[in-house]
Amino acid sequence: MLLGIRPHQVTLAPRGPGAVELPAEIRLAEVTGSATFLHLLLRGERHLVAHLPGTWRFQPGEATRAYVDPAHVLVFDEGGHRLPLSGAEVDLHG
Repeated sequence: MLLGIRPHQVTLAPRGPGAVELPAEIRLAEVTGSATFLHLLLRGERHLVAHLPGTWRFQPGEATRAYVDPAHVLVFDEGGHRLPLSGAEVDLHG
């Protein structure tokens, strides 16, 4: 099973009571003028990208926390086909 999260669904502050907190290390901050793409390294060598509106300054190696609403997590099988969640529990920390 593979998990996918669209960059615009990743935030640096929780958006609601169900948000999952993911400790992360900043690897790269790409400022594109009107937005910043923040490349994060999660536990287990997993990578995540956050699309942040506006211009932000970060340093590589800096610790941060990313937040994701589990309702926006996409689940795929090993062949890359998207699977319906239908109330299935997804462990974002594993």
